[in-house]
Amino acid sequence: MKQIAATKPLLAAVLLLATMHPLNLASAAEAPASLFTVNYKSLVSRADLTYTKPVDRSEEGLPVGNGRMGSLVWTTPDALKFQLNRVDVFAAGCNTRAFPRAGSDYASGCGMVDIRLVDFGEDVFAAPGFRQHLSVYDGVMTARGNGVTARVTTWQQGDAMAVEIEDQREQPSAVHVDLRMLRYATQYMPAKNWTLTSRHAAVVLNENWIVHLGG
Repeated sequence: MKQIAATKPLLAAVLLLATMHPLNLASAAEAPASLFTVNYKSLVSRADLTYTKPVDRSEEGLPVGNGRMGSLVWTTPDALKFQLNRVDVFAAGCNTRAFPRAGSDYASGCGMVDIRLVDFGEDVFAAPGFRQHLSVYDGVMTARGNGVTARVTTWQQGDAMAVEIEDQREQPSAVHVDLRMLRYATQYMPAKNWTLTSRHAAVVLNENWIVHLGG
């Protein structure tokens, strides 16, 4: 009994110090939380991509999508270009002529979209004003050219893609949107198939005329 009684003043002193000391139990419980405070936008933005000149190949375009549907986005001097893809589409086999390199099975390809911004005059997506940027955190691709800015994003809840065109040229041009299937029908044309497929172009044959589409 004497031993227990002797510890009471010591226990009271310890409790008093614990309540008076800055590092009390509440502070100790809150301290580790600050170690795990993450600026997710800053962290994810480290993966952003920026192009200061147009890419040479469509495969180098910047990706925009929602996990089900998406596209690479690249440019030509007068247009913004897309290849629309879905994860559950397997429409291009090894015999396709929609790609320059045959012999391989391709998945996901659905169609092509070209947004042309020049009827006449200077090129848009060319030096010195060109810049293409992908914000990974926001899921937005921005392409800036000479007087024109385009922003592309994809809706996360469904198969929808939004494109915003801001035209600040002194003489704005009409916006033309061309949509075509990826697997257009072709026949073997000596010395022309490689040129057409490498440009994602097609030739429509008629009895009296030949019209080149795409490219």
